[in-house]
Amino acid sequence: MTRSNAAAGYFRSGLPYNRSGRGLHILVVFQGLLFENKPLPRRMASHFIGLQFLEEDYTIYLVTRKPGLPAGYSMQNMADDYAATIREEFGGPVDVIGTSTGGSIAQHFAADHPDLVRRLVLHSAAHTLGEAGKALQKQVGDLAQQCRWREAYAAMFGFLLPHAGAKRRVGKVAVGIGSYILAECLLCGQRTHPIW
Repeated sequence: MTRSNAAAGYFRSGLPYNRSGRGLHILVVFQGLLFENKPLPRRMASHFIGLQFLEEDYTIYLVTRKPGLPAGYSMQNMADDYAATIREEFGGPVDVIGTSTGGSIAQHFAADHPDLVRRLVLHSAAHTLGEAGKALQKQVGDLAQQCRWREAYAAMFGFLLPHAGAKRRVGKVAVGIGSYILAECLLCGQRTHPIW
């Protein structure tokens, strides 16, 4: 069995990452939207993406955007950041998985930097947001700006629930518990105890 090779940090370009696996191939996961652009707590990172089964064949980098992005920074700008990092750190094409917002960025990345893509997988991603998605992102953004983390996570996950019935009631309880756990685990760096 391969040792995990787990690590977390920042590339020279400023992009945060979590690393796992010891395989010969490089897999870069463009992470979906989180409230802070920093490495995940180590205890959560490998479980967060569910790709442990690939760690024998791949060295996996879960990568998010640079912290402190300025207003107006586009997904295309973010794709260019990923491209510069992949060129600098890996020197050539890698396998890419883009999840959610990371998948939208990955589409720009593949279109503008095809020389850096060996394989591309999009997961839970779209080429554009519909009206409901835009309204949800605005609501979640407003809650995050107010540091109302649990409510923001609940809004994100609640969007996926059925509209009515017993499944919605059960789902709301699960979303409430899950939102609490995520807020505590991912954002505990804003509290008094360390995240590592």
